[in-house]
Amino acid sequence: MTQFCLIRHGTTHTLDHSIAGWTPRVPLSERGRAEVHALAVRLRGSPVRHVYTSPLERAHETAAALAAEIGCDLSTLEDLGELRYGVWTGKSFDELERDELFHVYNRFRCGTNIPQGESMLAVQARAVATLLQLRSVHPEEQVVLVTHSDVIKAVVMHFLGIALDLCHRLEIAPASLTRLELGHDFARVLTLNDTSHL
Repeated sequence: MTQFCLIRHGTTHTLDHSIAGWTPRVPLSERGRAEVHALAVRLRGSPVRHVYTSPLERAHETAAALAAEIGCDLSTLEDLGELRYGVWTGKSFDELERDELFHVYNRFRCGTNIPQGESMLAVQARAVATLLQLRSVHPEEQVVLVTHSDVIKAVVMHFLGIALDLCHRLEIAPASLTRLELGHDFARVLTLNDTSHL
């Protein structure tokens, strides 16, 4: 059995304003760095053996702080990266409110493709495959994965058997902790969106 600590990166200046997606050079805000520090203090002394991170700057900055505090190795995995938002990348939510396809996408995540982007099903497939691979690399260990809200939602919803169209019923806050145990014949969600350290 492997225990995964799924962590969303800390707050950035784009949060609640626009879709950052794979935009380069989106670092943590001052608030985000404070959130990550609080989480790092919480994880201090934990039995985590390895931290893996999305390649995006906000996630890598979060992961580096956690790995330094815990005292463990840090690796980057492309498949932990954010959903690719295609033509919506960089657009404000005010702009997207006027795009009917954006509303369709949010009602029907499992059957709507983002123009020049990635489907939520594709994100779920690559993220779940990553966890299954890491389960064999880290048996009987605790591993931290620093990634993004939709990636965490997709993983949790897969193992709980929840349709992706209901993703808005889950909240994954910045610097939150979601724990998932994954054995060879079972999966258990232990905590979801834990922000008690903030």
